[in-house]
Amino acid sequence: MKTFRPAVLAGVLLLTAGAAFAAEQMDHDSHMQKMQESMAQIRATEDPEERARLLEAHMDQMMAAMREMHQNMGQMMKQMDAQKREARKTHDHRKMRGG
Repeated sequence: MKTFRPAVLAGVLLLTAGAAFAAEQMDHDSHMQKMQESMAQIRATEDPEERARLLEAHMDQMMAAMREMHQNMGQMMKQMDAQKREARKTHDHRKMRGG
């Protein structure tokens, strides 16, 4: 019965991660579409002041996207650490014999 519980936990974690990944992919796609639209608008603009304003807004979008990616990576690392700790409770190589 002890081996069943980690398998169930791993299955639940995989399902949760899959749903989170799908949602994150949709966010990424919408961000990319917005970035492409803003670049098209920048290329189409001939007024130097308007182009500078659009470029600044584009840079702000990029910085916001990078902050979000950084936060997501931090959350993912915390989840991985928690999974490692949980796995060590039932599977500790130091307790194994042989080898």
